[in-house]
Amino acid sequence: MKQFDDIAHWRIRIFSRLMTTTLLLGTATAIPSALLALADGLAGIAVLDAVALAWIFAIWCLDRLPYTLRMLNFLVVLYVVGIGLMLTVGSISQIYLVGPPVMAVILLGTRQALAILVFTALSIFALGASGKAELVVMGLGAQPLLAASAVCINFLCVGAIITLTCGTLIKGLTATLDEMQGVAASLEAKQDELRAADGELRLTAAAVARLNDMVLIARAVDLPGAEQPIIFANDAFLRRTGYAREEVIGRSMGLLHGPDTDPDEVARTLAAVADNRAVRAELVNYTKDGDPYWVEMELVPFFQTYAKLPDTT
Repeated sequence: MKQFDDIAHWRIRIFSRLMTTTLLLGTATAIPSALLALADGLAGIAVLDAVALAWIFAIWCLDRLPYTLRMLNFLVVLYVVGIGLMLTVGSISQIYLVGPPVMAVILLGTRQALAILVFTALSIFALGASGKAELVVMGLGAQPLLAASAVCINFLCVGAIITLTCGTLIKGLTATLDEMQGVAASLEAKQDELRAADGELRLTAAAVARLNDMVLIARAVDLPGAEQPIIFANDAFLRRTGYAREEVIGRSMGLLHGPDTDPDEVARTLAAVADNRAVRAELVNYTKDGDPYWVEMELVPFFQTYAKLPDTT
């Protein structure tokens, strides 16, 4: 049975597809953005776009590097782009800085994501308080420290809600995957047990089929007056009675009885069967051609593991 992947494998798969998508979308947007920036004299944005695209391309190509190293480099790219745009474009670029903690919670873990969120918020505060990035908050006027504090607190609040929500979802998915792995392992173990039991059963059936003594197996039906259908007949029985296997399977052992079969002895054996007791008996049975023959038989009950055993008290 196919093994279920754990969350680490899913994260690697997601990151691999994410890098391909990011490279394609980044190429489609970075090149026009860089050209427009150069046309407007914003060489810094053009350089930032070029460096970010080259960095993403390198991460995509170096897929043999450890996953964590590639993931951290990707988060650094997002952080650098966000900070760079805040310095060149303005505070509207804060939206880019939401990316690192969100990507981290999905691809690394909640604790790492919260650490990145705090670091990013402190970076925004430092840029705003120092005046290197203009953080505009209505009503605060020219008070960069208060504006930076307000923006930082709001960024932390919204970022924490998003990060913790994603973290809770990932935690639930992880628990589900662990349960599925447990179920899969249990099913595989049961399959192995069934294969082993089936092999033993086939070996036993083959051995019984080749016995010189006649062997019949009937299914017990726990209903008054119900017939006990035959479910197995070995080769010795078929040779002695002249019946084909398909002629006896599903029929009761009354098929073998005839005029000289002792009804009292039959009743005694049926009573033993009803009580799930072993019994010995001597009966006159008849072949398919109607020839009588004496048989000394022993009836032994077999129980499945879930069957109710007879009360012996």
